[in-house]
Amino acid sequence: MSAQGGLTRSDLVAQAMVNHPDLRVARYEIAKAEARHRGSGLLSNPEIATEMSHDDPLYGSDWQMSASLTLSQKFPLTGRLSLEKRVTSVQIQAAKAEVSNRERLVAGEVERLFVEVRSLSEQIGLANEQAALVSELAAFIGARHEEGEMSLAEFLQAKLEARTVKQSIASLRIERGEKLASLKRLIGSKAEVEIALEGTPDLGEVSSSLGEALGRRGDYRAAQLGIEIADHEIALERAKKWDDLTVGFTVANERMQDDPTGRGNDWFAGVGISIPLPWWNDNRHAVAEKQASRDQSAEIREGVIKRVHSELVAARAQVAAYRAMLGGELVETRELAEQNLAAQEGAYKTGQGQLLNVLRAREQVLKLEEAMLDARRNLALALVRLRTASGNNLP
Repeated sequence: MSAQGGLTRSDLVAQAMVNHPDLRVARYEIAKAEARHRGSGLLSNPEIATEMSHDDPLYGSDWQMSASLTLSQKFPLTGRLSLEKRVTSVQIQAAKAEVSNRERLVAGEVERLFVEVRSLSEQIGLANEQAALVSELAAFIGARHEEGEMSLAEFLQAKLEARTVKQSIASLRIERGEKLASLKRLIGSKAEVEIALEGTPDLGEVSSSLGEALGRRGDYRAAQLGIEIADHEIALERAKKWDDLTVGFTVANERMQDDPTGRGNDWFAGVGISIPLPWWNDNRHAVAEKQASRDQSAEIREGVIKRVHSELVAARAQVAAYRAMLGGELVETRELAEQNLAAQEGAYKTGQGQLLNVLRAREQVLKLEEAMLDARRNLALALVRLRTASGNNLP
């Protein structure tokens, strides 16, 4: 088993961009689109046609043979080939935009797991402090119970609290292991490789205007490019109203024997042109289909705009709420608990207070610290959602 340590949030995101299995698969769509682009806009292959006839009658003196070779090539009457090239060129951009959107979502998932794992580690450390305090409290109450100063119910309650805290520590460790396993899968790390995380979640401000978010998000770019592709496809289908012009060059040889002139050997050469006429099929139905696709792409783009706006508004509201919680009543309550602890410790040292009051005051401080930790975690997760929604979470 090998160990890998010191991975920050940006390190994890960078590794996921390279090793995430879904992203590796998705990038083949770009390669496929590039291959289609190379094969688009090309002339069709030329054609060779041959014809031979031989006449050797059993009766009579006439004998003749003829052979011909025709080389033909189709040429578009419209700008069909250049339009095909435009369509596939934009399809490459659309494939890249789709991959970019997947990268955004993967980066958001990596950030979320990073925050949760780091938070769980802090929770475990805090729970260990609580376990030590509750055990000390249970021992103190047990001693007072033996002396007849405290009831059995109070002693049993203290023991129950101590066991509950120890069980919560075990649950937190299991949950952290599950989150780490998920994180390993995202960055392409083997399950048996141990990883250690460094750094703290980013609690800084996030630029989250709708215009900037739309400019960064791959799903919006893909929707916009879908409209552009549909426009080019409409023009392409209109161009397909006219089939290709066919130009052929023919060389023919004719040999014959006829009395009284004898055997003849004649060569011929000619050029033929075949011009298609769009009488029965002018491709209007295909044009109508692409127009419907264009309207559908426009609806998709509008849906993406609304979804991005909704995600930004919801994430901003969560960030504001948790910032207010951390900067307001919760902080004041913790300060009050710390003042109470200091007062209880001061009274105990001067013989005016009891150790039980000191331990209870410490317990209150730790519970408030746990509430602060939960609020910081929720703020960090809300900021992850805001960065993901605004599309600025990629390295």
